[in-house]
Amino acid sequence: MPVQDFINRYAMSTGYTNKLSGLAYVPANGTPAASGTVDWYTCPAGKRAAIMGISYCSPSGNASITPMLKSGGNYYNLNTTQTATSIGVGAGGIVNLIILEAGESISTNQSTSSINVWISIMEFDSDIPFKTVKLLSLASGNNTLYTCPAGKTAIFVSDNLSPLSASTVKSVNYWNNSGSSRNISAYHVPNGGSPGSSNQFLPTIPQAVANGSFMTNSAASNCMNAGDSIVINTDAATATQFAWVTVQEI
Repeated sequence: MPVQDFINRYAMSTGYTNKLSGLAYVPANGTPAASGTVDWYTCPAGKRAAIMGISYCSPSGNASITPMLKSGGNYYNLNTTQTATSIGVGAGGIVNLIILEAGESISTNQSTSSINVWISIMEFDSDIPFKTVKLLSLASGNNTLYTCPAGKTAIFVSDNLSPLSASTVKSVNYWNNSGSSRNISAYHVPNGGSPGSSNQFLPTIPQAVANGSFMTNSAASNCMNAGDSIVINTDAATATQFAWVTVQEI
C-alpha cells in the first residue's frame, strides 16, 4: 500500500475527515542552551503544523517551563507556567490544540538550561482545511474571533483533530495577561444575528478571568453555517489578551 494511501486510511479511522496531504511528524526536542525563551520550531512556507503536546523532564531538580506561541515577533502563553519536578516528566503542556501558520513558532521559556523538552508536531499542507484562528489583541466590547466563510460549513475540533461535540474540551481559548482580571463572554452568532443571551456560548457569562490565567469554561460546539461567527467580549482593550479556536472547514 503506498505511504500516502496508508496515511489517508489511518486518518479516516482516527476521526480525520479529510486527506492529510504532505503529512509528516516533525521532531522538535532537546535541551536549551540557556534559561529564557527558546524557539523550537517554525512552520515552513506552504505548511500548517498542529502542536499536539509538549513533554519535559528536569533531571537536576525542580524547574519551571511555560509553552508559548510566537506570532508576529510576539509571544503568547499556551498554558500557565508548569513545574518539571526532579527526575519527573510532565506531559500535555498546552491548554488545547493549536495549529501554526507559516512563519509562526512553538516556543518555551524555562528557568534553567538543564531541562529536556519534547514537542509533538504534525505538519501538513496548508490547503488542508484544519486551522487555528487567532485573535492576538482584543478591543473593548465585542470582537469577532471567527466567521465561517461563504460556501463552507465548519465545526470545532479537539486535540486529535476529531469533531468536538461535548463540553469536555475547551473550544474557545482565552489567555489574560492584561495586568488585572477581565470579564469575558463568548457567543455563537448566527448569520445576520447579534450577540445575546439566545446564543451565548458559555454556561456562565461574563466569566472573570484573573491576570495570568486562562478561561476555564468549556463549551460544546455546534456545526457552523456560512456567515456564522464566534464573538468574544472583553471589558477592556488592555494588552496582552489572546484568543484562539481550532476549526475544520468543508
